[in-house]
Amino acid sequence: KTLTILSSKAYNKMEIMEVPMNGHFLTPRELEIFKLLIQNETTKTIADKLHISDKTVRNHISNVIGKLGVTSRTQAIIMLAKSGMIEI
Repeated sequence: KTLTILSSKAYNKMEIMEVPMNGHFLTPRELEIFKLLIQNETTKTIADKLHISDKTVRNHISNVIGKLGVTSRTQAIIMLAKSGMIEI
């Protein structure tokens, strides 16, 4: 199973990449944070639950947004749900 993403990182050109969904694309922590986001948890409550800082939560969210080539956490959630990585 693969996830199709649009990447603009290579030489400022847009390219479509097929990413294998083998569990190594996103870290377990990144997935955990997005699973909490879809439960309507705030950045602050996620940080408190995971015993990490708000900034670390925001960094994980930004990393996922960058990996997926989207511009918002909403778009990231939709893409992760469509790929079957998270359930809404």
